[in-house]
Amino acid sequence: MTAIRDSLARYVAVRRALGASFYEPALALGHFVDLLEHEDAEFITTDLALRWAMTSTLVERAAWGRRLSQVRGFARWMNVIDGRNQIPPAGLLSARRRRNAPHIYTEQEIDLLMTRAAQLRSRTGMRASGQAKRFGSTGPTLTSSAEYSPSGNRSSANRALFL
Repeated sequence: MTAIRDSLARYVAVRRALGASFYEPALALGHFVDLLEHEDAEFITTDLALRWAMTSTLVERAAWGRRLSQVRGFARWMNVIDGRNQIPPAGLLSARRRRNAPHIYTEQEIDLLMTRAAQLRSRTGMRASGQAKRFGSTGPTLTSSAEYSPSGNRSSANRALFL
């Protein structure tokens, strides 16, 4: 067992003793130590940490950030033992998942949605009016809405604009 692997075992034991389940990070850090041993590295470097964090190409960038964050915690521990261990700076890889931009429905898309909802078929005939009303009640999130009858007739008196 190398000195780094021995330190990892102690690090994991302390984290678990403090109440962290630490199952997945312990496995991941074990793989990181495998890389360090394969490279014959005596201490942690930012370059090796980045290379290991970014090895999996089939994941989102946020997964890279989580992996680097796990190494950062272990590197802090190792830096106390040996000052040659580098602590990768925060912010090298963002661990935050980027959300897709919201879709803003156009007036034509809302009209089409309401028309199709009003045309839905069911045995009791209630599905069409129920779905049209359900979509109509989400008006503030859809930008605009209209009351549609199951027959598809719209009257300007029933049309409502939500901002």
